Amino acid sequence: FKWSSNQAYWFINYFFHKNIPLQLKKFLNVTLFIIIRIVKTYFDIGGRKMDLKALFKISYGVYIISSKKEGKINGQTANTLFQITSDPATVAISINKQNLTHEFIEESGVFSASILSTDAPLNLIGKFGFKSGKDTNKFEGVNYKIGKTGSPIVLDNAVAYLEAEVINKLDAGTHTIFLGKIVDAEILSDKEPMTYAYYHEIKRGTTPKTAPTYIKDEQRKD
Repeated sequence: FKWSSNQAYWFINYFFHKNIPLQLKKFLNVTLFIIIRIVKTYFDIGGRKMDLKALFKISYGVYIISSKKEGKINGQTANTLFQITSDPATVAISINKQNLTHEFIEESGVFSASILSTDAPLNLIGKFGFKSGKDTNKFEGVNYKIGKTGSPIVLDNAVAYLEAEVINKLDAGTHTIFLGKIVDAEILSDKEPMTYAYYHEIKRGTTPKTAPTYIKDEQRKD
């Protein structure tokens, strides 16, 4: 979908009276060109709408991020965790500011990440992903331990875990990206770690509205 400034100028000259002042014609020319570029951002020549499901093709895992605050513990399901450096070993996580886990990490400056396996049941993922720690004790009935940082570590259906101390953070609008220095890590199982694609395509899981990868339902329909 291409429209040069000359074509837009011709369009204005054709549909508007020739007595329109030259400066106004130029203004309309620029305005029309900008409108065309904006429309092109969302639609191509065939009218195809931008498909945000392409974001699901980015490789993620599925994790339970946990932390502590004043003797209390909380955790949440997350998919945005990635290694930043190897020496020292650091990772980054993205947490919604509305989540209780965000408050706990901000307060304590520590967090853990349990890396879930492909056999992790949806009720475990849902318990930590779709319920609030303000209303329920997410760790009730869950096998976990308290790590070196004091953060709880979910052991059920986890292939490994990491513990980190926050060394920096970045305000990302609705989310905060926490950069953590790894202070402990352990492999728990040789099972296959779950990917975000596996969670959606095999487990048929959905995404909480507070997740950084959430897409409105109408945009995710097949």
